[in-house]
Amino acid sequence: ILRLRAKSLFCISKLLNIIDKWTVTERLIPTLEMVPSREPQVLMALMGVYYEMVKSK
Repeated sequence: ILRLRAKSLFCISKLLNIIDKWTVTERLIPTLEMVPSREPQVLMALMGVYYEMVKSK
């Protein structure tokens, strides 16, 4: 399940260019904050999502 979480977050980071800004700020960011997993693989994937958010600004 750990690998699935990391892959899902990776896919979300690739879709950020398509998702509108409102959805990212109002729906995605609060959802990402609630991810209960603190394993390194998941945290790195989360950082990748946040990096893509900043990069696509």
